[in-house]
Amino acid sequence: MIEKGFDTEKSSEPFLRHMFTWNFMETLEFSQNDVRAIIETHERETTSIILDATCPQGSELYRAMDEYVRSHIDYPSGEDATTKAVKEIWFTKLPSVLTVYLQRVQFVRQSGEAVKVHGRFEFPFFLHMDRFLAKNRVAASRARSEVVNLRQRLATCSSELLKIYDFVDREKILLEKSPSETDWIDSAYARVLRRLEVASPPQGFDRNAMEQASHLLREMQKAEASEVLALQAAIDELLAREAEAYNEIDGKESYFLFGVFVHDGEPAGGHYIAFIKNLGDDQWTKFSDLNALTLSTEEVSRASFGGTSKASAYSLLYLRNDEIQNRVTDVGDEARSLLPTRIVRDVEAKNKRFTEDLEDAWEKPDQHESIAP
Repeated sequence: MIEKGFDTEKSSEPFLRHMFTWNFMETLEFSQNDVRAIIETHERETTSIILDATCPQGSELYRAMDEYVRSHIDYPSGEDATTKAVKEIWFTKLPSVLTVYLQRVQFVRQSGEAVKVHGRFEFPFFLHMDRFLAKNRVAASRARSEVVNLRQRLATCSSELLKIYDFVDREKILLEKSPSETDWIDSAYARVLRRLEVASPPQGFDRNAMEQASHLLREMQKAEASEVLALQAAIDELLAREAEAYNEIDGKESYFLFGVFVHDGEPAGGHYIAFIKNLGDDQWTKFSDLNALTLSTEEVSRASFGGTSKASAYSLLYLRNDEIQNRVTDVGDEARSLLPTRIVRDVEAKNKRFTEDLEDAWEKPDQHESIAP
């Protein structure tokens, strides 16, 4: 039945194709002596995309999408010869529902085993897809080039900042995702200065030499703190500019995240959890075996981004923004109107019996343990 829904020849109303199918154009391009040429162009379709959530460059969804839609490959150019080519993907039509899988498993050649990468991978709860559309190719390519340059500068600033972090307690730094103060530098230098004050001068040095060393350390402390503040300010500015790079493009093709599926465990096994958004508000419902729990957006983020446990998202479902705007909050009456009366009555009767059985079970203390979620 599902296969028929995606087959235009067998279905007069291919509902599933409309809901889930992405259409895209794939091109291979190479440049030589400042001449760019298209090698191949193909039109394809898919019902989902798989993003690499294991590489440092793809630690959040937009960056992973950039890696997905533009990559460098070796293209056969003759007998035993290859040329560097760029593969690009531009979407020509987007579905109502975007299905995105996150690849978190890597194969380790040395051990011959598959391992799951538990690093943090962030994804937005409101997604813009305009920057990946073929109709926006010129403007999007220009904005993407700017973003690449910004990210290179960001990497340089972050690397310089990490060199300073190596001097102090790294565990504390990891807990402070974007430190803007320099208390930790002051603390690190203060510990060294206190030791100099109470320590006896080494052989060949007098107290005056110790005071000169203390003065030098204080000057280094001031310079280091100033450098950290400058680097942090530069990082904040670069992140702001990256966020604004696509402002002129994004806006029409927007999606809401409404489904997150989490795997807690390793490749050999684990536990699966589903988070489904209530379309009428900002609340989410967590489904874990028999348990159903209402959560906030922040709680869903903590439970699915990964980086702190073996639990992390492996699949995301995004719904087109206009689908949500055109959908009434309470769809119960609409759903009932689309079903035959006989089925509605049958479902209502079964629901009533289930409720009565549940109430009876809870009235018997010896059965609580067997049915408690």
